[in-house]
Amino acid sequence: MYNNRVMIRPAQKNDLDKILLLNETFVPKVSRVDIKWLEKYCDVADVFDVFVDGNEVLGFIVGMLPDCDYGSENFLWFKKRYTDFLYIDRIAIAEKSHGRGIGKSLYENVERNFIERVRNLMCEVNVSPPNPQSYHFHQKIGFHEVGQQDTKGGTIRVAMLMKVLR
Repeated sequence: MYNNRVMIRPAQKNDLDKILLLNETFVPKVSRVDIKWLEKYCDVADVFDVFVDGNEVLGFIVGMLPDCDYGSENFLWFKKRYTDFLYIDRIAIAEKSHGRGIGKSLYENVERNFIERVRNLMCEVNVSPPNPQSYHFHQKIGFHEVGQQDTKGGTIRVAMLMKVLR
């Protein structure tokens, strides 16, 4: 954690409108979701954390274990090939806060909480349309590519990434 104003904590229902706006700023780098999706996964995701400064949501991360009832093409790709992982469905950091270590802090918090529970973290990053900033960030914190796939009817190509925790 940080201090009384700046901290990582579980997302709350009153954060969801802010999370939705933040998510929308990064479409198509992350997929579009609606408030109902956020409400559902606020309850059922194994990780749904926010990085806040006071009441301002500066970033968020959402992740699921393999037993989660989730139909994402990318989650299912990993589930078909691996059994012991936490899938990071999305992470987004407010543009004005890029470069402040918020994304790294969110991942470090997830790793602390899951290192005894899973061997690997999984995620995907767009390669078409390209998202080189996210790809390089994930490489820098220890992820490596384990495959690629086309999604959304061939309109998006993603690199499938894995980080070995133990």
